Amino acid sequence: MPVHFFRHKTLRLLPAVVGLGLLVMLSATPAAAVTYTYTFDAITSNNPANAAAGKAQLRMDVSGDLNSPLVTFTFYHDGSTPMSMSITDIYFYLGGGRLVWSTRVTGFDGFTYSPSWDGKSGVRYTRRARPPFLPGGGSAGLPGYSLVFSCGSAPPVVPKGVNPGESLDISFTLADSYNVDDVVSWLNGWIGDTQLNRGDLAVGLRVKGFSGGGSESFVVGAQVASPVPLPGSAWLLGSGLAALALLARRRRSEKAGRR
Repeated sequence: MPVHFFRHKTLRLLPAVVGLGLLVMLSATPAAAVTYTYTFDAITSNNPANAAAGKAQLRMDVSGDLNSPLVTFTFYHDGSTPMSMSITDIYFYLGGGRLVWSTRVTGFDGFTYSPSWDGKSGVRYTRRARPPFLPGGGSAGLPGYSLVFSCGSAPPVVPKGVNPGESLDISFTLADSYNVDDVVSWLNGWIGDTQLNRGDLAVGLRVKGFSGGGSESFVVGAQVASPVPLPGSAWLLGSGLAALALLARRRRSEKAGRR
């Protein structure tokens, strides 16, 4: 057979060969970025309607890469028409206190605001909440000696807090042996029995700016079902199969055109 025949056949098969080669090389690629979403329970009830509204709309995402020690906590409001309220202070409590925290978290990587304060609206936070402890936290099983990190919105606190349509990211670097899934297990340890056992992590919020005034305190309450990340191998397999299907369809079209 002429050489150009083999060259033509080889070129037509090249996409499939390359796709299968990539599947072989990268089929072991693990899932990487994951996000878990949590709701909050009210631990005060200065105004039952405010407490119920906060429980319905306050959210926290915990995200990170399974291959990275960086973890990010994102605070925001859920719902298409959320009630007016502002997250003004955030508190992290860890069973075992700062000694355990220092072996698990090696650094605070700062805040990210969406949007940043522009002189009229937006979010702006600083280290150390005011008041220094979550109001009502002690009676909810969060002793002061277990407080390991806190932050609060800068004055004026309600406008610079996290209001509906805004969000705040707080990022930490974990010790090398930990990743986002470990943080989730610490949170779930608290959620399982609301007892701050050694290593359990609880996150509390102080919320103000309700339309009727007043403030309420909340503690992380439940993990919401989160999308399962698609492993790299599954994504690649799907892409490879799609490429092969496209190639087969093209061949059928070519054959039909020659008839």
